[in-house]
Amino acid sequence: MNGARDGSGYAALFALQEKLSEKLIPRGSPDDTQSVLFAVAVSMLYIGNLLFRLGHNVVCSFGAPPVRVVRRIERSILEDRTQTQPCTQMISMVGLCCSMAILAFIMHLDGVPDFGIAISLVFVAYLLGGASIGSFESNVLATAAVTHEQTQLLAVLAIPVRDMGVILAVTVS
Repeated sequence: MNGARDGSGYAALFALQEKLSEKLIPRGSPDDTQSVLFAVAVSMLYIGNLLFRLGHNVVCSFGAPPVRVVRRIERSILEDRTQTQPCTQMISMVGLCCSMAILAFIMHLDGVPDFGIAISLVFVAYLLGGASIGSFESNVLATAAVTHEQTQLLAVLAIPVRDMGVILAVTVS
């Protein structure tokens, strides 16, 4: 279920790019600088994802994925928690929620917002969203690594289907 939140956030960030562009950049605008700057801002999704995925692999390089998962479960049992959700997953979910909140704020402003302020917020939102997804994805993939081979295959095949469903839902609405 947590993986669905992650993929849904990724798909929503991807699908909202067009609507956000329409909100920030007036149609027929002769200034290409705004379009280029917007493209760089939404690319922060991929930069944040890359940095945090690599960072997760460096920080957690002390063990293979199955070892990481077992240690995480052991730690949660020893600490007598009722939920086995690590702190990194909670932080990534909060980060993704903040990212979506920033974009919702921009989309619900009346009229066309000041481009300089709005594009700064887009940079922050997409970088925060990418960082959240990058750290969360690594945990989900490490968890899936200890499952049966068929389960891994189905999990990996379901990700694009889920993302496409979210993208279609966001685009149609």
